[in-house]
Amino acid sequence: GNNICCCQGDLTLKGSELKDDDKKSDNYKARANKLQNSMKVNTENNIDTAKGTTGAEALSGIKHDSFSQENYDNYMNQFEGDLPLNLEERKAKLKQIEESSSKVILEVVNKINLPLGAKIRITTVGIENSMRNEKDGITFFGCLNQEIHDKSQHNDFVFKMQDQDNDDRCLGRHFQIKYNIALEKYFIKDLGKGFGAFMKVINSVPLKSDSLINIGDSYIVVSLGEAEPEMKENSSNNKGNTNDNSQELNRCITDNNYSLHLKIYSGQLKIEPSTFKADDKAVVRLGRSNEAEVSINDNMLSRLHCYIEFDGRSNTWILFDGYLSEDDGNRKPSTNGTWLYMKEDIEVTSHLIFKANHTVFKTHLTN
Repeated sequence: GNNICCCQGDLTLKGSELKDDDKKSDNYKARANKLQNSMKVNTENNIDTAKGTTGAEALSGIKHDSFSQENYDNYMNQFEGDLPLNLEERKAKLKQIEESSSKVILEVVNKINLPLGAKIRITTVGIENSMRNEKDGITFFGCLNQEIHDKSQHNDFVFKMQDQDNDDRCLGRHFQIKYNIALEKYFIKDLGKGFGAFMKVINSVPLKSDSLINIGDSYIVVSLGEAEPEMKENSSNNKGNTNDNSQELNRCITDNNYSLHLKIYSGQLKIEPSTFKADDKAVVRLGRSNEAEVSINDNMLSRLHCYIEFDGRSNTWILFDGYLSEDDGNRKPSTNGTWLYMKEDIEVTSHLIFKANHTVFKTHLTN
């Protein structure tokens, strides 16, 4: 297709996704059918890459910064604390430093919507052969309705969606990668449309109110501080919350400023929201096992899939993938990974893994 070119043996995507003729292999059609039937894909890399209706419901409660063409200039100049340049000065500066600055390579590590191993190259001015062609340092990824001519709907890289996906929540800008001139770094952030962009938790990540965790086919909305009225402290109806650990948590200090509240979306399952009080010994495990403080009947989960630990020094709840082995004390990773919604800017580093639009990417920084 016209949207791809071969470069030193690698498949490099520019501007938009593959044309329909490029996607007719038996392997692709089999995966596409599976995606259409279940909206869930377990890839060769054991990474769940799609989000169903439960995820959409969870995302609907997350607040996002608004974006419109009217505040485009202010957005470009102020959104991430860049140097005080107007838009044209910013474009000139980005062009000036393009050759000497690092580049981002997005490598496709599954082959649901894009070919395995395909690479997307992004420089300070944006993606090569951008469909938007603004050269303003932002690369917008998303889906475009051809009938919409508002510039705020335009993307630099367009994903082709399945027919049932083409509704209002999918059309438009899904996520962005922006170069920050002042910090000399790239940042990635979801924009609240589509299926959500989630980063894989490799080591640990501090949680905030409105954090959204994806494990298997389940989504957990985090809030901190005073509990919402419908939330119950370590509900007895929540399977897996009757062990010694949860009883210990119930006896913890009563400083509600740091309480952890988890609201769970998992298909048709009705799981009571849970509240855990902050304490230096507080550890909340999530998984299929009844041993977990929060047990979820989800076949895509490991027995002990991830855990959340309170750090009394920073008064922060920290999310970890996997579980701590009783044998050697080392952390064992989950099978399908723990993912955190990128509501806020996340620095793009080498080997960051994230998923969006049924596709998993791995990032590389190069000179």
